[in-house]
Amino acid sequence: MANGRRLLTVIPLLTVSLFFLEACNGGKVGVCYGRNADDLPTPDKVAQLTQLHSIKYVRIYDANIQVLKAFANTGVELMIGIPNSDLLAISQFQSNADSWLKNNILPYYPATMITYITVGAEITESPANVSSLVLSFHDQDPDFTEESWSA
Repeated sequence: MANGRRLLTVIPLLTVSLFFLEACNGGKVGVCYGRNADDLPTPDKVAQLTQLHSIKYVRIYDANIQVLKAFANTGVELMIGIPNSDLLAISQFQSNADSWLKNNILPYYPATMITYITVGAEITESPANVSSLVLSFHDQDPDFTEESWSA
């Protein structure tokens, strides 16, 4: 009888576990390629290592020309970040955003598979960066109150 009770406890747990495994299926996992260090391999070597280890997705934090050229025709998908230092200028005028795309993305695409562009990294970390671009709800809606949010 005790084994039957244990089985009745295990089956729902197993079912829930399988549900969560299925829900996680299909996600994309890759690597972040940071370059703020000494003695790093060249971008060409990193692209080769990425292919050697069957890594399909790589995030870079800016549109570095050598990196973009190194990943051309590799089949690796890149997520490119717009650095915090460029956010203010890009946000002020559409022509600045167009120039950034023209200079940093279009010359390398589609040979380099650029699939995502991220905007900034940890922009609220320091008051010295452009966190002032993030508007509060109050700025957008003068009638906004914490009480109206929770209602």
